[in-house]
Amino acid sequence: MDIAHLQTLIFLKLAIAGHLTLFITRTRKPFFRKPYPSATLLWSAILTKAVATFFVVWIYCILWAFVNDWVKVRVYKHLELNPPRHQDFIAMTQKNLGPTA
Repeated sequence: MDIAHLQTLIFLKLAIAGHLTLFITRTRKPFFRKPYPSATLLWSAILTKAVATFFVVWIYCILWAFVNDWVKVRVYKHLELNPPRHQDFIAMTQKNLGPTA
């Protein structure tokens, strides 16, 4: 695993673990029993995770979509049969290479 992927995983772990630590330490009982966390704490945790996921996953995917599109355009341009080098090659393959009868 390269350093960029490792940094992304650590960022996501910290973004999620911080709020989970708040849920765990706010009461002496198990965190999934009453008293439940306040709506402010719950929604701030949910929104923070959504934003972190958006920045890490969606922006990564959107950037790669632009890279993939750039590569696609270059490949299609390379595969076109209209450039002079392709026309020269096609003309060369149609030449009679043997003696004519």
